[in-house]
Amino acid sequence: MSRLKKRYNTEIKSELQKKFNFVNPMLVPCVKKIVINMGLAEASKDKKCGSRLH
Repeated sequence: MSRLKKRYNTEIKSELQKKFNFVNPMLVPCVKKIVINMGLAEASKDKKCGSRLH
């Protein structure tokens, strides 16, 4: 299990349940997908950084 998913299930989910007064734990939103966007456009144009991308 990823660190973020483990932290969400152990810490954040219970805090959300308390904050919004959810009686049923199934009402708490769950994390399905995490996307990390890295801007590599400038780095791919830079000749010095080009070798590190591959």
